[in-house]
Amino acid sequence: MSVKGRLADIRPRDILEIFVAEHRTAAVHLTSPLGFGHIYISDGVIVHTVYRDKTGREALRELLSWKDGEFEVEPDAPAPEHSIDEDVSAEILDESGSGFSEGIDKAGLMDYADDSVSLFDKLLKLNILERI
Repeated sequence: MSVKGRLADIRPRDILEIFVAEHRTAAVHLTSPLGFGHIYISDGVIVHTVYRDKTGREALRELLSWKDGEFEVEPDAPAPEHSIDEDVSAEILDESGSGFSEGIDKAGLMDYADDSVSLFDKLLKLNILERI
């Protein structure tokens, strides 16, 4: 099931947390006034990110800062290439790490991390996500 929603309702970091925690494969397509970006996750590992002329960690840093725009999650989408060789997932999930995180609301969305279907159902009922 593909889903889409607004970045004002759910941050890119929160979207990634779900797929990383569940070791899923997906593409997260982001659109904002700043342009378009794509993040590819393979078996719970972020393997490729692209934004404008940037790829890898540099593009990921940019996309994680977005607060306005829309996203669409494409489940089971393979990455067209790998621009990130090391696992950066821990930096995203670790709120106290030296990575990208500015702090993650662990009491919020991650309460559902063991069951993404329940999380998506709840977000759909709250009109945060939309089925496509």
